[in-house]
Amino acid sequence: MLRRLAEQRSHGSTTWHVSQTPPGKVITGYGGDTYAGKDVTLSTAMSITAVYACIRGISETLSTLPKILYQRIPGGGKRRAYEHSLYPILHDALNPEHTAQWGWEIGGAWVLAWGNAYYQIIRTKGGEVAELWPLSSDRMWIERKGNQKLYHYRQQNGKTRDFPADEIMHVPGLGFDGLMGLSPLQLARNALATTLAAEEFGGKFFSNGARPGIVLEHPKTLSKLAEQNLRTSFLEEHQGSENSHGVFVAEEGMKVQVVGVPPEDAQLLELLSFQIAEVARIYGYPLALLQEHDKAATYASVEQFMLSYVTHTIRPWAVRFDQAINHSLLSPDERGVYFCETLMDSLLRGDIETRYAAYAIGRQWGWLSADDILAMENRNPLPGRQGQVYLTPLNMVPADMKRNFEPTVAEAAGRIVRREIHDLREGLKKHKTAEALAAWLDGFYQEHTEFIRKALDPVLETYSRLTNSQAAQGSTELAQSWCEENRKVLVQLSDQESIAGLLDSWEKELPGLLIRMIQEYAEKEGNNAA
Repeated sequence: MLRRLAEQRSHGSTTWHVSQTPPGKVITGYGGDTYAGKDVTLSTAMSITAVYACIRGISETLSTLPKILYQRIPGGGKRRAYEHSLYPILHDALNPEHTAQWGWEIGGAWVLAWGNAYYQIIRTKGGEVAELWPLSSDRMWIERKGNQKLYHYRQQNGKTRDFPADEIMHVPGLGFDGLMGLSPLQLARNALATTLAAEEFGGKFFSNGARPGIVLEHPKTLSKLAEQNLRTSFLEEHQGSENSHGVFVAEEGMKVQVVGVPPEDAQLLELLSFQIAEVARIYGYPLALLQEHDKAATYASVEQFMLSYVTHTIRPWAVRFDQAINHSLLSPDERGVYFCETLMDSLLRGDIETRYAAYAIGRQWGWLSADDILAMENRNPLPGRQGQVYLTPLNMVPADMKRNFEPTVAEAAGRIVRREIHDLREGLKKHKTAEALAAWLDGFYQEHTEFIRKALDPVLETYSRLTNSQAAQGSTELAQSWCEENRKVLVQLSDQESIAGLLDSWEKELPGLLIRMIQEYAEKEGNNAA
């Protein structure tokens, strides 16, 4: 028992928390008679190993995929919204008792079994989400009154508590009435009842059946002592794996008969195997994960099954949870800025050879840096920002070389200036005196010279190969000239306010200036080569 059903919780106001204590038997079954005459309840359904494996497998997978709250970036893109109060709730812990994995697993299991998952939302005085508490789905029913939805929850004492819609996060499965999802176990109760009946029949057969494996037939009537001696000697010589496949000499006209599996018993085994496929079909669960490997299946086909499993089984459930979070936990204004998304990269990772081949393509074509790749492999970035350089393809420049060279130069120049302005502002905060700042600028621009050189190398190398010039050799000269000029200007200024104002203007002017500087140098070297 985790906690009493209702308890007062303190968040600056009087709120209530409903425990997820496992309920008693609220209903006897899923409604309706079954063809096999077996009553299908949640407990009996979960006693079917295939049902348990499917619900456990899907809910575990869903709960171990991190749910990330993102913020949309103007102009495109997204970033993790670490500063938002909802981020640690979704990612780390739903409440003081439930880790994120445990809490999402509970909801996943309920929606897979009952067709609906419910979470009580605890808010602060300001209306922010403070906690989420999973509820027992078999105690909840929904009613629409006018334009409002009410969630009725049966407590352990038999009383009912009503929740308004804004206090419940509801994750429904497939349904038709727009209120609740349908229980997969209820819809498939006939198939599950057949499985229960077959398992019961098989259990009674093996419990009560007295069919021997071997019959020794003697032409004469044996005494009790002779019968016992024959049985004992036969077992001593042939019982056990170490004595299997030995030779038995039948004397006095005795015959040996081996009793196999009767056809009706073999059909029972086939039925039980078929019912595993039935359960897998209900949940879209790969048979390979239920240890039911098709004889014709190969490693490649199993891999394709797994990709299909991620796409057609896990992804729809993940989207259901994501959209329920966005709808119930974010305000209408926040939805335009923030959104939750389940990170599924770990399920889509191939083997190491496939991953490295994909990384090589991204690196070669310039949309992945070394640090990007290391982050996807859960490794630390290279020191000194070495891994932040993006390479440029050398064989993808059309005939109009100058026009296509300009975006590459602009991207490199923008990256250099952004980094320079950012680091200068940080240095300005730390070094308040002119002497301290001047000393720091010397060290910074030495390091920044190397950064510029590495950023310009692939740009000038591309131009060099296309024009058959020596432009690639000028990255160091360009970097030194740029850093020395900027350092001199900054050292001459005496107060921080003047430097801060200069940096504001540099942020707008320097990218264009650096672009012209690089282009003029490259064109001069290209003309010299011509």
